[in-house]
Amino acid sequence: MTLTFRDDSMIIPMILGILSLAIGVILAMMALYMIRGHMEVLSWPEVSAEILEVGLYHTPHDKDSSLAYSVRVRYAYSYGGRRYSGTQVSFDVGSDNVGTYHHRIYNELRHFRDSGLPFRCYVNPSDPSEAVLYRDLRREKVRGLLVTALIFGVPGLLLVVLWMRRRKKRKREKLMHRYPVPLPSVTEPHRGRIITSCFGRDAARGALGFGLFCLLLFYFFCFLFLIPKAAELEDSFGRVIVYGFSGIPLIFALVFLYLGFRLSLRLSKYGDSVFEMTSDSGVIGGELSGRIRVRTVPPGSSPHLTFRCVRKRRMKSLSGEERTECGTLWEKSLVIRQEELPDRHTEGTEIPVLFPIPGHLPESDDSDPKDSICWELTAEAGSGWLKYEAEFTVPVFRILEGTPLPDEEI
Repeated sequence: MTLTFRDDSMIIPMILGILSLAIGVILAMMALYMIRGHMEVLSWPEVSAEILEVGLYHTPHDKDSSLAYSVRVRYAYSYGGRRYSGTQVSFDVGSDNVGTYHHRIYNELRHFRDSGLPFRCYVNPSDPSEAVLYRDLRREKVRGLLVTALIFGVPGLLLVVLWMRRRKKRKREKLMHRYPVPLPSVTEPHRGRIITSCFGRDAARGALGFGLFCLLLFYFFCFLFLIPKAAELEDSFGRVIVYGFSGIPLIFALVFLYLGFRLSLRLSKYGDSVFEMTSDSGVIGGELSGRIRVRTVPPGSSPHLTFRCVRKRRMKSLSGEERTECGTLWEKSLVIRQEELPDRHTEGTEIPVLFPIPGHLPESDDSDPKDSICWELTAEAGSGWLKYEAEFTVPVFRILEGTPLPDEEI
């Protein structure tokens, strides 16, 4: 059996997380810049200014399809016996269409320019060449920037943290495979201990975070902007296209929120699954034995265990796309009947594991990233969307004949 899938499945979430986090940080810095400027300008002295030029600009430069506005002005003022020229209106940043702010100040400044009456401005006493005409804080824009920063920043941070933890875990697994200490017959049950490598807290948090991000994106971008714009279109086909495009974030949000809640419910019901081996690794020509500790399994179900040896080869297609081809070299399944499970209600459920390993199979080998051997143990119980599932990457090595066992654990 051969499966093919794209390599480095966390690359896309990592890129999305970094971009989303960067957007959130930039928007938060813009809001803090406006707040800092407002607090600073409150102590600046007020002087008279002469409005020389004023204009209202929109982006894009097509009056019928303007999305954002900004006011540009040039004025002259005197401070400390010297005459200066300024162009800064306020500590506002960028162009926008929030309210009627830009239209209001444009009409006001145009009135003072046409009438020749003096207008007020606020001068930085430590640097008189810096001045502003307005010092009011645009609270609605600051709130919008901070809310949008949270919408982008929080899911981005969650995705980055998830990627970093996943990367750290992979490095730890590679070190474990590369520097093994195989002991074939040690009866101490806690020497080899592996926590399940799938359906964990990171996956649940990542799915919930990305689903929430898509939901907020749908609300603030599609529901408040695209859908009202679509209602103004006269072409019915164009409205259908816009409505369909607006529904994409909602579909992604529902799918990832469903997956996140499903994984969270599984985690809350079953907890972390831990595979405790009776030795540090499985032994080629010997066996893999141990027990899987889990909080509970579905009542009346018989756990189904599968142990397989998988060869992973990293290859490039004709188009240059890199993929990993997985081929199963050996596989064995085992069903544990309900009456065979130890009855320990206070400590949870223990699933016994015992698989003989043929002597002709290769051992775990991760020295070549393009051609590696790994051994996987999977456990399933029950059925439905809340069935129990766990997967472990197990170290399996060949013990050379005559290899002495250490007298004590190092």
